[in-house]
Amino acid sequence: MKTKMNVKTLLLGLLIGTAGIAQEEAPPVKTYHRLGLHAGGTTGTGFSYKLSHKDKYQVQIAAIPFASAGSQYINAGVTLFRKVVNTRGFDILGYVGGNYSYSSGAVRSVDGFVPPVIPLRDSGTRYNSSFGLAFEVGTSELFKFCFQGGYGIYAIGNPAWQTYASFGIGLEFGLNQILSSNDK
Repeated sequence: MKTKMNVKTLLLGLLIGTAGIAQEEAPPVKTYHRLGLHAGGTTGTGFSYKLSHKDKYQVQIAAIPFASAGSQYINAGVTLFRKVVNTRGFDILGYVGGNYSYSSGAVRSVDGFVPPVIPLRDSGTRYNSSFGLAFEVGTSELFKFCFQGGYGIYAIGNPAWQTYASFGIGLEFGLNQILSSNDK
């Protein structure tokens, strides 16, 4: 009889304790949205949007289209980041990126830091990819400068493909601070 009472007391204590833990508020998830300009031969060139989640993971999309009556040029890239070092004003991230570019007509497909060894053509499609380290500098989420350096594979699928260093540079403006300041 006494053991049944102890088991009931134990179960009741666990139930009440679990309910108390469940009622605690979870900390807010840090999600930042940024717009900017980015230039990279393997990560995309043009206007960029970056989503930072939990101050650890980031996804960036960069793209720019040019078109006229006789030519078209599209450059788009996607880059995934993971923060390795997080300090105030300076962050180090690992990244992997992919880039697609298409040109037709009179525009030549010169994207990023292409050496003269790869034959350029007046029209065509190009795929580039890279991985490496990125460095973000900025004392707040309102303004960030990003520099990327790594190892890239250029003209994937082309018989004249090559591997060499890849670089990217970006300037980003935080939307969270701009939007939250308008709410006040």
